Amino acid sequence: MDDTGLLIDRVNAIHPSSPDAEDTLMDGYAHALALEAERNRLEHRFAVLAQAAAEDREGQRLQELRSLRQRISSVDDELVRLRDVLTAVRRRLVAGAAAAAAENAF
Repeated sequence: MDDTGLLIDRVNAIHPSSPDAEDTLMDGYAHALALEAERNRLEHRFAVLAQAAAEDREGQRLQELRSLRQRISSVDDELVRLRDVLTAVRRRLVAGAAAAAAENAF
């Protein structure tokens, strides 16, 4: 399983009363930012390579362009999966905290 998959499993396993719930969510958001940075680097490289490929009559850069496009797509998929899980778990934690506060108020 990849790093994102492992992190998603960790985030999904968070219990609202867990003392490390916030740290785990922060790890998730930090990983999401790292994926965004990777995507930006890949897209920049893709743009540079696309410009060079446009000037390349032999098509030597086309395979690298294809590879970069696939990697960008893969990173986008990972990012969407991770952000969906982070959002759902954050909502679950907020709801759990609100329920605990209401229970303690009585």
